[in-house]
Amino acid sequence: MNMFDSVTNALESCGVCIDEGGLLLLSETSSTTACGLVCHVITSELANNHHVCFVSMQHTWGHYCNIGNKLGVNLRQLTSDGKIQVIEMLKLLSRTLDEVTDSADDPFDFIKTPSVHPLHKLYQLIRRTLQPWLDKNEFFILVLDGISFLLNLGLKSADIHNFINYCRNLTEMGDLSGRYAGTLVVVTQLYEKDDETSIVSSKIIHTSNTYISLDSLKTGLSREVHGNFIINVLNRKLPHICSPEVWTFQYKMEDKNMKLFAPGTASGVL
Repeated sequence: MNMFDSVTNALESCGVCIDEGGLLLLSETSSTTACGLVCHVITSELANNHHVCFVSMQHTWGHYCNIGNKLGVNLRQLTSDGKIQVIEMLKLLSRTLDEVTDSADDPFDFIKTPSVHPLHKLYQLIRRTLQPWLDKNEFFILVLDGISFLLNLGLKSADIHNFINYCRNLTEMGDLSGRYAGTLVVVTQLYEKDDETSIVSSKIIHTSNTYISLDSLKTGLSREVHGNFIINVLNRKLPHICSPEVWTFQYKMEDKNMKLFAPGTASGVL
């Protein structure tokens, strides 16, 4: 089920292990998309018999299922089999606006009733979803897709940062051996002219173990190179070293593959 071999090899060579817990940040821009990479992370963890809780904020789950189909993975079937638990925020938001949901459990209740802790009900919903796995000490990944979307609902970057900290605490509720319960994967958007999204991403970067950014080429569009794939890894075994190790690749999205290569070595360049 492993989707992109070159991505897997690059992550392994850089010492990235999603199974070890912590926080993995994936960022995209207005001209790049991390959707294929997110699908790769999901399928890789499912191949390792780990659970997946996917909280979709920017895109619908159907959008990811369509991408999965193009890449040869049936995410809808995996959801039906119970291997993936999905919380569709756009559907929940629609129910809130249409006033067809109980305010006691409504994660978007803060839109109509201001709250000091506006994302508390969303956190509780996520925790209830993860609880069966937590009770059995079964490893999972929690994916928060498009976290910057919450800014559009009037939330402050501090609210989002606190919410992410609470979610990260859920992944750290492991057993007595010190093993993490899961890994938190956050997908965010970086827009050069949007200060708020930059603040959100910056705060998450400082608390992440691994940060992968998909950036567009400064020289413009190219048929052979779709962008830069930059991996930043903070070595948790050497906490006194504050600066992460950085590896830079370039990538090209193909029909059923994401191909990575060293800068300047694309087939159209050589």
